Amino acid sequence: MCKASTPKPPPVVERDPVKEAADAANESQGKANAEIAMRRKKLRMSSLFTVGARGLAGSPTNTAFAQAVSRSNPTGGVQ
Repeated sequence: MCKASTPKPPPVVERDPVKEAADAANESQGKANAEIAMRRKKLRMSSLFTVGARGLAGSPTNTAFAQAVSRSNPTGGVQ
C-alpha cells in the first residue's frame, strides 16, 4: 500500500514593499523622461527657428541663433 503523503506547504515569497515602490517609481520616471524627450524633439523639429521656411528637406538643422552667430563670427567661436 501507498503511504499517504502530506501536502507540501506553498513556497514563502519574500517581498520588500519599499524596494517594489522604488522600482515602480524608477520605471515610471524613466517613461516620463522618455515622453518629455520625445515631446521636446517634436517641438524642436516643428519650430520654424530650427527648420526655416523650407522645412526639413534639404536644410541643415542648425538653429537661427547658431546661424547668426556663425555669420557674425567667422572663426566659429563664441565672442
